[in-house]
Amino acid sequence: MIYKFRGKTKSGKWLYGSLMNWKSGPSILTETEPDVVSQEPVLTYTVGQFTGKQDKTGKDVYSGDILWAPGTGINEDSYKVVFIVKFDDSAAFIGEGEFDDIDGYSFKEMEVIGNIHQNPELVPVDT
Repeated sequence: MIYKFRGKTKSGKWLYGSLMNWKSGPSILTETEPDVVSQEPVLTYTVGQFTGKQDKTGKDVYSGDILWAPGTGINEDSYKVVFIVKFDDSAAFIGEGEFDDIDGYSFKEMEVIGNIHQNPELVPVDT
């Protein structure tokens, strides 16, 4: 698995790369050109770890992402199941949503529709 993280800067820019935890707070290290690395502080609460998985569109899935899964209704739009990707020390990545069970779905069936930091309105009320 690739250990990759993301975090949002105070200016609102998302950075993707390696995570460094300093006394002053976390920073994301990114390679700006071959063999040149820069670091920029990010907001602690926005740091998310790459799950090693991609959604049905090929987008990387991070903890804190909100996933939409096909529902069980008559057509794809008749019922939508939404999960939030969370990290659990004992079980790696899990999803919490309307059914509290991501096991019935493959990441390749789901689509990232946002994240808990930029799209709190998409978070199911019960999670």
